[in-house]
Amino acid sequence: MIKSTLITLMEADTDITDVVSTRIFVDHVPQGKSFPCIMLTTSSVEREWSNDGACLIPTSSIEIDCFGNTYKQAIDLADEVRLLFDGYQNGTTIQGMFLSNQVDLSDNVQPGTDIRVFRVRLSFDVHYVESAS
Repeated sequence: MIKSTLITLMEADTDITDVVSTRIFVDHVPQGKSFPCIMLTTSSVEREWSNDGACLIPTSSIEIDCFGNTYKQAIDLADEVRLLFDGYQNGTTIQGMFLSNQVDLSDNVQPGTDIRVFRVRLSFDVHYVESAS
């Protein structure tokens, strides 16, 4: 649920969609898709409990990978994502979202070639309200 909320927020941000169009993916970038694009993954979810039961405000560690054909394209896209989400809260679903780490990476698009894609991984801690049902 939280990833679909984040995707909706990115799709509404023209600074992001002007770069990636509709190329925002969950868990993997489908083969044959072009760059630049964004991929969201969840690395962990921590849930708190009390004597009364679940607190229903988990913290998810979400990675948002920003891919580009050049380093500049990837870092500029990552900056737009950071500006949207670092410190974000909407008072309903998302109680707080904070950037915890940023890593610059590059990958071979075609193993055995010099064709590369650049990636900036933003790691966010997201505190959000979870449904009780």
